[in-house]
Amino acid sequence: MELESQEPDFNLCRVVDREERTDVPDQTITKIVRRGFRWGEKIIRPTEVITAKPVV
Repeated sequence: MELESQEPDFNLCRVVDREERTDVPDQTITKIVRRGFRWGEKIIRPTEVITAKPVV
């Protein structure tokens, strides 16, 4: 399953971790941990991703 955006679509993605980043906006997908699967229109497994969070 291919993601069409750099921001997670929570219908297709599950955020499994966040990492502090200064080079990309908050909530930007930085890594894909595990690819998701779709069967027709049904999501069998969402894509697991890591997203950016601002440095505090």
